[in-house]
Amino acid sequence: MKIEGVFALLGPVSSATPNGGGPFWNTLGLLIPGWVLLTVWRKYLRREPNADVPKGNLAWITAICIIMIGFSIWGFAR
Repeated sequence: MKIEGVFALLGPVSSATPNGGGPFWNTLGLLIPGWVLLTVWRKYLRREPNADVPKGNLAWITAICIIMIGFSIWGFAR
């Protein structure tokens, strides 16, 4: 199989364009991780005191959401 065929199987890579994903995708990239971040922290803070929640999971979700929000803000700034 030629390399062009392999790239065709990957589909369009719209986020690799020099102009970025546009305002729609940047807004989506800002709202969805923000909603996930607020939901996770709200459920964590409202948990029962004796519930043992792994703090590593909370840290990873928080880090990923902050990175996604940062990329969205960077996309708006460009």
